[in-house]
Amino acid sequence: QYGQLGQGRSDDVFHEEMCRIAGNVVHVDTSQSGFTIYLTEEHELYGMGSDASDVLLSNTTPPSGDLREWEDTIVTSPVLLMEDVVYARCGRDDVAVLKEDGSLWTWGVAWAVSGAKYCRSAPVRLMEDVIFVTGGIYHHAALKEDGSLWTWGYNYTGNCGTDENIYIETPIRVADE
Repeated sequence: QYGQLGQGRSDDVFHEEMCRIAGNVVHVDTSQSGFTIYLTEEHELYGMGSDASDVLLSNTTPPSGDLREWEDTIVTSPVLLMEDVVYARCGRDDVAVLKEDGSLWTWGVAWAVSGAKYCRSAPVRLMEDVIFVTGGIYHHAALKEDGSLWTWGYNYTGNCGTDENIYIETPIRVADE
């Protein structure tokens, strides 16, 4: 429906036929909001599907108010999102990316509840010396080279491992070793 299969179309039909959209893919992830990302052997990150949260970087201005209507934001063919990537994970409406140099980047809607939201409409560097990243619905966790664990995002139920504010914009250290 959102073009997240990368087949150049979006519709409400179930497609049984397989369609090759890329080669040399080493990792793929999909969100709960209708977009898909994949990483190639050449360390290029691509995405397709719904760009209502600016995660596919197809819009030049950040969204205002509620998320844009999904019909106006469909990207039906893969688009290059970032180069020099070694790993990436989807949140619900955002992406966390680990680059070759150990830097961690993120963009998209990191938190949205009852009309309020926090959106990064362009990639933002969050940390250095990261070796792994993972994601949840509205939160992420990163493991650094020194063995420390860092979290950020929506912390309403303590899912970031801390009693800190409800939304953690800047990663905080929550564990060692």
